[in-house]
Amino acid sequence: MAEVGSRVVGFILSYQGRGVHLAPEQHGQGIGHRLIEAFIHRCHSQGIKARTIIQEGDTQPRDFLSQFSFHKEKLGESIQD
Repeated sequence: MAEVGSRVVGFILSYQGRGVHLAPEQHGQGIGHRLIEAFIHRCHSQGIKARTIIQEGDTQPRDFLSQFSFHKEKLGESIQD
């Protein structure tokens, strides 16, 4: 979870959840990057391979996640190296 002051501005739902969510006014401030980095670190520290599910044809999240070495493995799924 990411907070600015006492306000939640972003979060990741994992394990039966969906996605990175940011308050629209927080886009472009590095919060999503920090959330993904923390998610990957947490997965790796527990011996879990980080995976995402992206709707086919939705290029924005795929482009964003490619910065973290995620690549398309099968329909709608990306895996982090």
